[in-house]
Amino acid sequence: PSSLVVECYARMRDFFALPLPVKHCYLHTQYDRETGGYVPLLEEVAYQRNTAALVESFDTCRDLPASHPALRAPVGGGGAAATGVGPVDWPLEAPGLKTALGGFYRRADDVARDLFVAFARACCLEEDEEEEEDE
Repeated sequence: PSSLVVECYARMRDFFALPLPVKHCYLHTQYDRETGGYVPLLEEVAYQRNTAALVESFDTCRDLPASHPALRAPVGGGGAAATGVGPVDWPLEAPGLKTALGGFYRRADDVARDLFVAFARACCLEEDEEEEEDE
């Protein structure tokens, strides 16, 4: 695996090695805004009916500052603020976690952008049309 993936695993191991009371300080938002956090053992539903997952996790999302426009409901109604994005409460006791996972998200964005361009070209879009979409 790439050094970035190795770093992500190492930083997650740091987090999961923390004492349970510390991990509980970063509990998942329970779907209020879907901004991630610690999910204790047996809290997630498994992919089998009536079965709890035998896993603990630290969910993440697109880490945006609370002031980001996507997190505000549209003026005049007609919609809601985005979910699945927002400020993540990164654990101070696991330094480097935010940097590692943020780097992973950025790299995933790069791959997604490359795939989008490849699909656009396969659909006969000209390069200048792609650039207009980026602006």
